[in-house]
Amino acid sequence: MIAREELGKYRLLLDEWKESQNTGTYPTVDAIQTACANHVDKQKRALLSLTFMPDNNSALGTAIRTQLKHKPQDKEYRDADAVIQNALKSMG
Repeated sequence: MIAREELGKYRLLLDEWKESQNTGTYPTVDAIQTACANHVDKQKRALLSLTFMPDNNSALGTAIRTQLKHKPQDKEYRDADAVIQNALKSMG
């Protein structure tokens, strides 16, 4: 859990650095400390993957199987991706 939190903190700090490159202004020490203070935010930022275990007959299960059978340039793949993206949005 501590390692995940450190990964999340790294990703938060990387975002702060990228923002400073875009704006030309550097964050203050207080801003960095505030950004790194929330444990839940750091845990969320450490999330790099999700595991789905849907029922085989569900829309999500069908979409995952469809993507395994088709190439990214296929219409079936893109349609299945839309279903998967909707599932991801509903989780957040």
